Amino acid sequence: MRFLALAAVAFGLVSASPLGLQVRSGHDDSAGRVVGYWSDWTNDVYPATAVPWSKLTHVNYAFVVFGEDFQLQTLCGSTFQNPRNCTNGHKLLADLSKEGHKHGVKVKMSIGGWENSQFFSTAVGSPANRTRLTQSIIDWIHRFDLDGLDIDWEYPGLPGMACNIVSPKDSANLLIYLKELRSALDMHFGKKGSKNYKTISAAVALTPFADAKGNPLKDVSEYAKYFDWLNLMSYDVNGPWSATAAPNGPLYNIPGKGANASIYTGVMDWHNAGFPKDKIVIGIPWYSHSAIALKTPTTANFYVPINGSVIQGDDNDVPVADNCPGQVAVYSGQWKFKNYFIQGVFKGKDYLNPHEGWQRHYDTVTQTPWMYKASTHDINMYDDPVSVRTKTQFNTCGGYGGTMIWSLDMDYGDLLIDAMVEGMKG
Repeated sequence: MRFLALAAVAFGLVSASPLGLQVRSGHDDSAGRVVGYWSDWTNDVYPATAVPWSKLTHVNYAFVVFGEDFQLQTLCGSTFQNPRNCTNGHKLLADLSKEGHKHGVKVKMSIGGWENSQFFSTAVGSPANRTRLTQSIIDWIHRFDLDGLDIDWEYPGLPGMACNIVSPKDSANLLIYLKELRSALDMHFGKKGSKNYKTISAAVALTPFADAKGNPLKDVSEYAKYFDWLNLMSYDVNGPWSATAAPNGPLYNIPGKGANASIYTGVMDWHNAGFPKDKIVIGIPWYSHSAIALKTPTTANFYVPINGSVIQGDDNDVPVADNCPGQVAVYSGQWKFKNYFIQGVFKGKDYLNPHEGWQRHYDTVTQTPWMYKASTHDINMYDDPVSVRTKTQFNTCGGYGGTMIWSLDMDYGDLLIDAMVEGMKG
């Protein structure tokens, strides 16, 4: 799951939540899906036992990766990835699966991510490679007692990270692979409706998969036959790379203001291309983007020019380089929602009245809050319980397939997940 996602590219068990909402865990055909990504590199501060299991239906382990041999590894402890703060990925995945099942929640592995999509094109490009990857997937589902997989290929037919292998046949080959993968999973575990049926989902961009010329496909209905749902990465719409400050994950966008994209344009583009609404799960970021404003923003206009350099975000933000030769380590400019509280911007659980010189505003068109600090000219575009509740209500009332979270470790005192549960009431 890429924080800078397209910036560089053109019902079984029932649990009662504390809010009184019946969250249906484990059912894969409901508009009530609440899908959270759990990142293995944050396990030291956010173990599997910290997950608010009663408020989720699915948790995806981020990430499982593969190299040129098409054999799965966990990102934590990978032999070909950048070093992480852990080496015990197999234990982390096993523990997450066990903990989730104890609470009646489905646990899946998310394969890929921004830094780990280098070899998807090669993997789906030949029958032999597809077979090797599929067999490894089946082995891992057995080994870790998983409920399926999530494909996070960023992005078929488009470059994504600089050293990714890309082919104009990527999207067509992905469809071939999905047919074969679905058949193999059904043969090994059971078809849809059976107890051990394994789901296939994917983390996708706001626009449908690219055709051979790099343009969004106009018809993706065939893909819907094999994907149980899509996790729409409806964030990183704007960020430090943009010309002006603009929302990270706007519900709606204003033409001519920021990128011409939003949650609404994303769900409409996929649905108009033939993907069912109830199979589109809408992503909500639990982090923000920060930048230096070159002009003082106002409530009437916060789309002000920003400095083109990426500044440090919260205290956890450290320079990181993409997993490609010659890449320079840079800050992300991100703030995790929880760090606004840990670093004293907000006090207690009051997310409406910031301190430390920050002023909070809320845009009712994009349905996103933003903050400005006059002394440093910092402007932060983020999400809080108000925007999360509103976006979840949009999903629920619109008949979409649920809500997705990137990522679970970024919440503070369950403020965001509780707002999401409230939004599910419509």
